[in-house]
Amino acid sequence: MAVYSEKQAIADKVKEQLEWDDRVLSVKIFIEVFDGTVKLSGEVPTYASRLAAEDDAFSISGVRNVENNLRVKNPQSVIIPDDNKIKSFIKNMVRIDPRIDNETINVNVEGGVVTLNGTVNAHWKKEQTENYAHRVTGVNNVINNIEVRINVELSDQQIKEEIINAVKRNTLMQAEDIRVDVKNGQVILTGFVPSYTAKIKARQIASYTFGVTNVINHLELW
Repeated sequence: MAVYSEKQAIADKVKEQLEWDDRVLSVKIFIEVFDGTVKLSGEVPTYASRLAAEDDAFSISGVRNVENNLRVKNPQSVIIPDDNKIKSFIKNMVRIDPRIDNETINVNVEGGVVTLNGTVNAHWKKEQTENYAHRVTGVNNVINNIEVRINVELSDQQIKEEIINAVKRNTLMQAEDIRVDVKNGQVILTGFVPSYTAKIKARQIASYTFGVTNVINHLELW
């Protein structure tokens, strides 16, 4: 009975969070909970809503993993742009961001599935480009193949020290509970943090660090 009550309590909190979040905009979401994993299924109106629902589920205490099986189904009342217009919208958002060189990024769209190719000189720019694609109506999925190329030689040890120092300056987590491994610019985070917010922040710290080419976040919640 105690196990059932704990599962039901998590499911109820996830449901309340989804209903509260104006970004999700869906009542057709089904929630299952098993051993700290939340499974989301059903329909949402946009790809951004799908990601927001996953964030909401992760934010609930007791949730260690989220299996996101939500499908994007655009409302009939919404005019869905064709693939060429979706591509144009994404390219324009990247173009007006002075921090990103849009000339090095290629955008292809087929059936609402966006594929990003090209190069950037920082990992956060790769993620920011993907975030722009998430916002466009008609996008059903985003495949990010952008390659991060660092023009300045930087050792893995230097990158590791920069990340650890940034973690130490942050009040959301304890540096001694986090392990940072770096190989050829790829960062792997392991250990424990007190909240999903801290887990996301740790990933951001790694992504914002100069020299990082990829981030794998294996941090777990206490």
